[in-house]
Amino acid sequence: MSNIYTVKCPPDYDDGLLYHFTNGEALFKILESMTLKLSSMSSVDDLNEKCICCRDDGWGINGINIEKYVERECKTLSFSRNYYEGEERTSNVQSAINLPRMWAEYADKNRGACLIINERRFLEENQVVLKNTFYDISDVEYHSMLYDDSITATDNPEQFVKQHYKHILFRKHSDWHGQHERRLFCIGKDLEYLSIVNSLAR
Repeated sequence: MSNIYTVKCPPDYDDGLLYHFTNGEALFKILESMTLKLSSMSSVDDLNEKCICCRDDGWGINGINIEKYVERECKTLSFSRNYYEGEERTSNVQSAINLPRMWAEYADKNRGACLIINERRFLEENQVVLKNTFYDISDVEYHSMLYDDSITATDNPEQFVKQHYKHILFRKHSDWHGQHERRLFCIGKDLEYLSIVNSLAR
């Protein structure tokens, strides 16, 4: 089956494609193994992502244990997606391949590459690996205030993360809005790589 995908201009907002920016050194490793390496939450750029940003009636201990659990057990894989520039209409859809901030920050100041991946095929080829893993792939939401007083930290980190992972891992400060991030999240410290053999556009 062909993996040749056409990037329309202007693109469709929901074209099913994921855009992964990387530097040259990492690109060679990716193409050699045809895999993408998941990142631990200990290496995220936004320090707010290590904070549960909610109430903690346990003198802060519950929050500390939850944050340690997230760093130890959770993995992520980040992509960009097409986005609206201004009003949500067809003519305002912009391609994620043209994100100067992403080229500068994650593609070695424009010296790297942007890999285009078909999301449906990506999930299909990794379904055996992911089927016994708690995971989700969704768009990140951006907010000027991340704290949520309606959520209270509990003394069961795993249960809390499974119940509130959207709040912890799919919300970022509005300053990061320009990334237009779509993120894969999973609980599985031993899961390191996901295949792109059948989903990489080429």
